[in-house]
Amino acid sequence: MKKLTAFITASLMVIFAVRYCYLIVGGEIRPVFATWILFALATTIGIWTYLRSADSKKDLITNIANTTDVFVTWSILIFLLLFGKKVRYDFSTFEVICILGVIAILIYWKVSQRANMANIAVNVILAIGYLPTIAYLWRSTTNTESFFAWIVVLVSSLIALYNPIRERNWLALLYASRAVVSIIIIISLMIRIEFFR
Repeated sequence: MKKLTAFITASLMVIFAVRYCYLIVGGEIRPVFATWILFALATTIGIWTYLRSADSKKDLITNIANTTDVFVTWSILIFLLLFGKKVRYDFSTFEVICILGVIAILIYWKVSQRANMANIAVNVILAIGYLPTIAYLWRSTTNTESFFAWIVVLVSSLIALYNPIRERNWLALLYASRAVVSIIIIISLMIRIEFFR
């Protein structure tokens, strides 16, 4: 069951990435650049600190959500850079603070060697990383995101909860549950724009 749920999670994340990149190339969505640069940096540091943490069982299959997110976020960021249309590359003060937060976590981890605390801090940054998109969707009257893509990643994240819960791998559980909550907020805002404006 462990490998099956990991396979389903990874497959759904690949579907999400392919669809999201396709929508970027077609100009059908306009993702917030700052969100994806934060995600790419933070997921990379997240898996790195997870593998170095004393509290972690260091199992990439149990932490499949973070494992696949590294590849997904970098793929989306690269597609956004190469093919994105009407991308806002300048950063707000808040976005700069978030990016500096990721860098500060990396420095903290390297100096303190406390990978478990750095991993928890990365999850906080990842939650904050959704805020530029959440703020944009809150103000927007037009949905710039894909329901299909975000629902696929939500289902993937829900399935990704199985192994960490079963194995009591708290860092992997934190990663997947944080993703579920953040994605539900994004989808809720998209529903608000589509049906209640």
